[in-house]
Amino acid sequence: MRNFSALPEVTRIETPRLLLRSFVEDDFPAFHDLLSCPRVMAFSATGVLSAEQSRVRLAGIIASYATDGFGKWAVVSRQDQRIIGYCGPELTAIDAQPEPELGFRFSADHWGYGYATEAAVAALDHCFRVLGFNEMHAFVEPANARSIRVLAKLGFVHQRCTNWQGHVVDVLRVSPARHAPETGDSSASGEPG
Repeated sequence: MRNFSALPEVTRIETPRLLLRSFVEDDFPAFHDLLSCPRVMAFSATGVLSAEQSRVRLAGIIASYATDGFGKWAVVSRQDQRIIGYCGPELTAIDAQPEPELGFRFSADHWGYGYATEAAVAALDHCFRVLGFNEMHAFVEPANARSIRVLAKLGFVHQRCTNWQGHVVDVLRVSPARHAPETGDSSASGEPG
């Protein structure tokens, strides 16, 4: 098993329209708006989060930068400097085995503009080139067609089905060799999983 805690902290990744950066505590209002929206959380195992649950989740992401050397990043629109979602890697126990997992979630008013694909391409490129991962996983509920389309564009392939937090999910995998992202519009509604 790779020593993930030895990886460098990532604070800034730029794309033509987006900035992916480490979360800070001041991001809480935008973070909670995202996680308290029923449409955004429709395919989340936890469902809509309360303010306290969102605080705990944000604190966990921020702590992961120090403990794991990486974590989910805030996705900021370069046009207006607003947080529109999050995207990035996280160590997630899939079938009791910690695996690097790519997750993303975007506010509903930003669906359909290709932001999920743009952010995930940049995040995966960084995970493979800078962090040195040899594979990434994603897990997604089979009914989450938008996220499945994004993952397919990124080169993810289905590995198996499993039960995660009481939900049947598809586990997908991508390696650097398969990661040849397509360009185009995407409308992801949430994080794979």
